[in-house]
Order: sequence, then C-alpha cells, then structure tokens
Amino acid sequence: MEHRINKKIAFVSLGSGGTMGHFSFIQNIVKKIHNNFKEILIISEYDYKDHTNFRSNNVKWLKVTSRKHQKSISGNLDHKSSNEIYQLLKKENVSDTFFSTFFDTNLIKMLDAKKINSYLLSYPLRDNFFELFILKKFNKYFKKVFILSDLHNIHTDLKNNMMVVNPVQKEINYNLKISSNSKKKILILVGGGGRPSSEKFLNMVEKSIFELSKNKNIYFKIITGFSNKKLSISGPNIEIINWTKNIEKEYINCDFVISEAGYNTILELILFKKPAIIIPGARRMDNQELRAIEFEKRGMGYCVLPEENYTSLNEKFFKLLDKQDLTKKIKSFSKHLNSDNTKKGIIEVIMDELK
Repeated sequence: MEHRINKKIAFVSLGSGGTMGHFSFIQNIVKKIHNNFKEILIISEYDYKDHTNFRSNNVKWLKVTSRKHQKSISGNLDHKSSNEIYQLLKKENVSDTFFSTFFDTNLIKMLDAKKINSYLLSYPLRDNFFELFILKKFNKYFKKVFILSDLHNIHTDLKNNMMVVNPVQKEINYNLKISSNSKKKILILVGGGGRPSSEKFLNMVEKSIFELSKNKNIYFKIITGFSNKKLSISGPNIEIINWTKNIEKEYINCDFVISEAGYNTILELILFKKPAIIIPGARRMDNQELRAIEFEKRGMGYCVLPEENYTSLNEKFFKLLDKQDLTKKIKSFSKHLNSDNTKKGIIEVIMDELK
C-alpha cells in the first residue's frame, strides 16, 4: 500500500440529476485512492450513500440542499448550496476539492481565498460547450482540468492546465455470476435522472417490451433510476427496480443491454464486454449521439435514435439475440478506452497532484 498522504480531500457533485453515472464516476475514483488519504468527503445533493455497499472509515458522505435542475454554461452553475458547501469544506479543513463536470465559480473563488485548491474532473463536453468553456476562461479557476477520453476524438486545443486522461479501470469480480436460468436476460438502464429524454427513452422501450415480452424465454430487468415515469408493462418475465447497489452483478448476468449513451454507461459496457442497443439521450453538453454512432461503427452493438419507431428497436433486438451475431459482437471489444497508453489514467494524475 502506498504511503498515506496526511490530507483531507473532497469530491463535489453538483447538478447531476442524481444519475448513476455521475455517482459511479466519483465512487470508482474514491474506491481506488481512499486508503492513501487521511479522509475523503463526497458531497452531493443526493443520498448516494443509500445506493451503495461501499463503506470506509475514512470516507464521509455529506448531503447538501438540493436545487431545481438548472441549465449550466459549460458546467458553470450558480448553485444555491455553494455557501453551505464552502462552510463544510472550511470546517473540515479540506486542502483540495475535485468538482465533477459541474461547478460554481463563486464557490471556487471562496475556496481560493482560503487556499483550498480546486480541480475539475470533466466528462467530454459537446464541441460548442467546450469552445465556450475556453472562451469564458473557466479553466483559469482550477489548478488543473482533467478531461476524460472518449470513444470519439475530443477537442485537442487544450490550455496549459488541461489534459485528457483515461478513466478508472475497474476490477471485475466474475464470482458475482449467480444466475443459471436459461432465459436470455436483457438489462435496461434508464439514464438522465428524470430528465425529459429518459421519458422518451422509456416510451420507446415500453412499447418494444410490450411485444417482446410475449416470448417467455426472454427476461427483462429495468433499472429506472430517478425517472418519474410510471411503466404500465408487467409480467413474470419483467422486473422493474429503481436502483441497484451492485450494478456489476447486473452486467455480468445479462446477455446484452439497452441504454442511453451516457459516458459511464458506455465505459462499463466496454469493460464488461457487453453488446448493447444504444438510444442516445438528448443532452445539451454531452454528445450522446456521436458516442452512440461510434459504438455501432466499432461493432459493439447498434444505435437507434429516439426519433425512430420502436419497431427499429425490435429489429436490432433480434439481431443481437441471434447467438452467432452476439458472439461476434463480444469478440469485437478488444479495443477499449484504456488501451491508449499515450494518456495517463485519472488515478495517476490525481495522486501525482496531491503527493
């Protein structure tokens, strides 16, 4: 084990909508580094602690006042909990704070006045929002800006304190495979944290499953997250849950996935070598469409646009259901995000900064 650094650090998640992707991103980092620090705080508007089995004596989960969803300017939010977060960080004597994609420059100014370093860990932004991030000089508020690599090429015109890094490479525990049922198991993941796009996704999926579930040899598991839509489908081969504390087990035990094209979801599909049908969600800052198209171009599965008829989803469903096609898809996952050895990993750059 590496030498413990006598520092308290914090990860702050604002404006995430409570999505599993934003939560998993921070948790995956903290799991890797927590033993190296005196204490780590995870600060969010959501009760993420209730949705995970991960516990450590030196990791503290803190919930702050939530706010109504607000559109950001390239990640910058005027967040009503900023003063509350500032008081927490000051009280806890935190030395370094990491913001996850969304941030409040007013909060960063307060932290800077107290000599608390601020870093940004960002998903890749849609090109126009990246250009706006540079134009507004948001990078200057941070000691360093770390941008996660993506399936498609992201903007390379980076300022001196910015760099593209590889995401966390999780370890897979294949002992989690406990299902011996002969049915084909389809995992459906609803992203968006209750945004309109998640309802659009569910409308298409609901129509599709209504027909596909007539085949009793296919089992559907739907994880709805914070979506507000009430599904009307039901049956012995349909299971609907809001959340899971063990998403790894769900990936391992399914044959393929239907989901949006969120960054973390695509990363996990690659990691677990799971083919998928990707229905890109409409996001202002995140180019899910381009990621979904690249996913299909690389032979990892299929892209179905939310504007298409649900019959297009059914057509792609039966293509993936075919055993030969499925095997071919799984074998095509040899190239993934972490194969680029020219970029440092997110864990490596965090540790380098804080040593």
